[in-house]
Amino acid sequence: MSVTNEMTLYHNLEISYRLLSASLYQPSFEWGDADIFAHLKGALQVVAPAAAAGAEAMEGVLRAGGETELTLVYARLFVGPFSLGAPPYGSFYLEPEKKVMGETTVAVQEFYRQAGLALDEDFTELHDHMAVELEFISYLLRSAVSEAAERGEAASTEWVDRRREFLRRFLVGWYGDFCAAIREATDNPFYLAYADCLEAVVGRDRELLGLK
Repeated sequence: MSVTNEMTLYHNLEISYRLLSASLYQPSFEWGDADIFAHLKGALQVVAPAAAAGAEAMEGVLRAGGETELTLVYARLFVGPFSLGAPPYGSFYLEPEKKVMGETTVAVQEFYRQAGLALDEDFTELHDHMAVELEFISYLLRSAVSEAAERGEAASTEWVDRRREFLRRFLVGWYGDFCAAIREATDNPFYLAYADCLEAVVGRDRELLGLK
């Protein structure tokens, strides 16, 4: 792969992670105004072409006026109040007790700190929320691409190593179960497509990083 093609791939991988993160918050018509699913589709056509149709399906549901239904489904899957169809927290899947805010949550927080990041004080979600982890990986990719562009590919090694370690220690261990939980808990086409896109993106990244 040429340097130009590699940079294009990683740029679109960063976009994919960032927009999948944004799509895991409460549904909003602002998504349509920002054309985020058109952008996601374009990025997926580079990163994981077979998943691009999923982004198109997500956009179709939103444009059909499904925000109210999406908000209800979103709450049942990820918010509660009584139970969660697909808990979006890593500790639920990684720890035997299936509890939220466990040791792995603290470990994720420390990983962010070592990378020079901390969540805003007014941010109410936990550090191992899927949306937060995806945004962090987007940050690592963006930093790697920036370093490679300014100082050469070798300068990005630290950021690539951090991304590999984060996926290995945290995300790889639960994203598949999270996607399976979504499919088990709903037949909503938006979130079914979301699960497909998420699996495709993380799966491609695992290939790029040499992670089984």
